[in-house]
Amino acid sequence: MAITNEIIFDDHRSSYNNIAFLVHEAKEWSGDLPSTQRYWRNAISYDPPLPRAVPGYGFPIWAVLTSEFTVNFGSSLQVDHFADIWSRNILPTTRQLGKQFGTGQVSQIWLGRFPKLKWEKRLELTAYISKHRAPFDDLVATLI
Repeated sequence: MAITNEIIFDDHRSSYNNIAFLVHEAKEWSGDLPSTQRYWRNAISYDPPLPRAVPGYGFPIWAVLTSEFTVNFGSSLQVDHFADIWSRNILPTTRQLGKQFGTGQVSQIWLGRFPKLKWEKRLELTAYISKHRAPFDDLVATLI
């Protein structure tokens, strides 16, 4: 499997995969935002916090691209979460993952949106991520 990576910047957090809302809980919204629009992406604070935007560039996104799909990470904690789940020999179901993180929105769980790769291919990807994540980790550490 061919794998590459790049750090990109986005002026919105819309480039995140659905890993973010499992790892970073939305805590606060703007006071004038109606409850019907209090989606995760509209929050103004998260726990644990997400990295701040880089002025003039936007939010850092680490894109790991394979021949079959792309994974976008917005924080080191998202990388940790993905590597933990993806390296398991037997993957949890989206329902199990949703229950673990207290969400019933199983259709939004990232795991259900990725191709079902054999364990060896998943290990290849997690090894690649481990080997190449340092520049992204260093960058986001300065933005927390």
